[in-house]
Amino acid sequence: MISQIKKLWFLDDLAVNSAKTHVVSTYSEKEISSEEFLSSVHKLSDSISKVESDRWLLYCDNSYLFLVACWSLVCTGKTIVMLPNVQAGTLSEMIGEYDAVLTDVELPQSKKSIVISRDCFLDSSRLSNSRGIVYSDVDLVFYTSGSTGKPKKVVKKLSNILSEVIVLNKCWGKKVAQSVFLSTVSHQHIYGLLFRVLWPFCFKNIFFAERQEFPEQINEVMKKTKKCTLVSSPAHLSRIGDVLSKPLMSDVMQMVFSSGGPLSESTSYYYYTQFSICPMEILGSTETGGVAMRQVFPNNKSGLWNLLPEVKAHSEKETQQLLVQSPFIYMADNPFLMGDKVDFVNTDQFKLLGRADRVVKIEEKRVSLQEIEDKLTSSNLVKECRAILVRRHLRSQSDNAINAIGCVLVLSTLGERQLKNGKLKLINQLKALLLGHFESVVLPRKWRIVDSLPINQQGKVTNERLVRLFER
Repeated sequence: MISQIKKLWFLDDLAVNSAKTHVVSTYSEKEISSEEFLSSVHKLSDSISKVESDRWLLYCDNSYLFLVACWSLVCTGKTIVMLPNVQAGTLSEMIGEYDAVLTDVELPQSKKSIVISRDCFLDSSRLSNSRGIVYSDVDLVFYTSGSTGKPKKVVKKLSNILSEVIVLNKCWGKKVAQSVFLSTVSHQHIYGLLFRVLWPFCFKNIFFAERQEFPEQINEVMKKTKKCTLVSSPAHLSRIGDVLSKPLMSDVMQMVFSSGGPLSESTSYYYYTQFSICPMEILGSTETGGVAMRQVFPNNKSGLWNLLPEVKAHSEKETQQLLVQSPFIYMADNPFLMGDKVDFVNTDQFKLLGRADRVVKIEEKRVSLQEIEDKLTSSNLVKECRAILVRRHLRSQSDNAINAIGCVLVLSTLGERQLKNGKLKLINQLKALLLGHFESVVLPRKWRIVDSLPINQQGKVTNERLVRLFER
């Protein structure tokens, strides 16, 4: 795979000199050329090399500036550190994990830093003899938000990430050729990094430097382009579909990608029936990269996942957890045991059964949070649901608390009508439904009804954000 990586256009001096310049990104509605990109990387690399620091925290709001910064750190052989967020508390807690900062925003921290903007590079002279980027197989260190909320360290080599980019292009390169990539998710996490930035960049597709947070922005982009590819998440896709332009989606949009959790059948069907596009779902994790893909068509409700090329996997016998071996995984972690339970129907296809780590104990009774969610969403009253473990204070023992289940609900249209008759009556209906499958002692004790599930910048519903709903 390394030989294929070194054939990428920006790593080959001969290719850089012989090829015509092309557009890399659209930044504030202006096109950025490959020549300007390479010039900016070489200039920033010179600045970085003057700072005696090895581990660089990389955070940029703008995807193009992120790309320039990322490859400048690669050129200088630095370790790239990616935090789950750059809140003051996170920066303080993780201060021992990085030596310097490279960013396009002012951050509340005291380490050596370089703050960049496009203006930093506009006065640099064009390279009379353009040269490719010096390849160094640097470490990228991610700190993901785990189920406990404590950041978990994940190391990947640049070669792990570029190997996956090459596989993505083998799968869908022809389908997305000459597409402009736009995204609702952040590039600061593995999915956005791969699909929003590195894949289009490596194979000469244009990507938007700014994130499209609202469907109206996506519509505006589609009006100005001939072909688009959308990188998104289940939470975003479920919310924006009815605002997206049907003619533009049908004519301009080539593919829609979704990752971060399973996409509901209703959302998949909506995009297929309204726009003639069935979203391509990607299953994976920061540790593994992409593992499998699927599309759920109205006439194919099996919901089977197909392993990506180069990925090998099977279910662990005792727990049914997915055990993955892949060139996208750091050598020390290969193979990797995921938290997803699966049932293989053949060597390359499996059913996703839920999370192995979502079985909790309530009053010494084991119960699956996933199963509670499935039962509630199977009713015609609930559109979306998340069940989590919360602490419940006992009235007779005010100083003590015990584990209980809390449910966060997004109601269906029928559920919203029922809510007008009183929240207690609606909750009792849902409890009656659950009593057909669970003992009363394990039923949810706390309920929250919201317009939409709380998501982070990556479009994921995190345990931390759900817990906050029960702290009010």
